Amino acid sequence: MPGAVERLGALRGRRTDSFLVTVQHLVSGICALWLGDLKQAGERLRRAAAQAEHTENQLAQIHALDGEAMVGVLTGDLRAAEQVLARAYAVVKVPALAAARLAAARGRWGRPSSPPATPPNWPAGSARPLRRWPSR
Repeated sequence: MPGAVERLGALRGRRTDSFLVTVQHLVSGICALWLGDLKQAGERLRRAAAQAEHTENQLAQIHALDGEAMVGVLTGDLRAAEQVLARAYAVVKVPALAAARLAAARGRWGRPSSPPATPPNWPAGSARPLRRWPSR
């Protein structure tokens, strides 16, 4: 991971490509997260999420928000982690679409279906249902 940070450091001063700026913040934030520098990780991931949102790079935004939520969990700021995850859920509409179609197929239109069971290849108890379904 330090090699990735060093390579991204070479981009300093050449910040004309918004994609590269987003990637720089995202990769350096994820590297800082896994290296245990949670303050740096939080700062970089917040920048990455903002830049990704500004440039409509949803994939980078999801990764940045996921990392930012992890920082909240690891620092004990569970409320912040929940708020960040709610923002991430707002970016990703695919699960909401699938849940709505499943509810309609079961004749429960207007009511979300129950959260999915643990996938067969996951350890038992690793998937937990949402406490509440996020609003639309």
